[in-house]
Amino acid sequence: MKTKPTFPVTCKKLSIEEIAGILHRALAASKRFASIAELARELGIPRQTLNHYFFGRVRPSEERWICLRNALVDQSAHDDHIQRKSKPTKAAVKQATQLNADLKGLRKILLYFRDADPSDRKILRETIPGREIGYLAGLMTALYDEDQLAAWLVFSEDEAEDSK
Repeated sequence: MKTKPTFPVTCKKLSIEEIAGILHRALAASKRFASIAELARELGIPRQTLNHYFFGRVRPSEERWICLRNALVDQSAHDDHIQRKSKPTKAAVKQATQLNADLKGLRKILLYFRDADPSDRKILRETIPGREIGYLAGLMTALYDEDQLAAWLVFSEDEAEDSK
């Protein structure tokens, strides 16, 4: 099941392509606006300017980004999400502890392959698709920055179902 992507608070670390993707998905999920033109009218921003943002030609200012975020994000759901996640849950602590233990075991295995013959690494590559490794590495990195995670969710394919 894919998690609904969030709209990052800032666009400083995002490429214009990532910005465009986030804007398109947020508009598609919006219950308030049916089109870029409707959004432009409501916000008092020229439609051509919004087109530049939505099609990755121009980066919006931080002020504009916040304005777009406020218009496109369902704040009640966002605030509810923040409130629900403000305290660590027992499940989160258990999962983090388990992941830490699994990573220690994984490290030993990875060191084996690091020091092994190239033929052993070939077996590894034939057994585990590189795409799966890239997916997990990207997810692990994104989990350490909420804005990066939001962008990652927008642009990644959800392979969680494939992993089960």
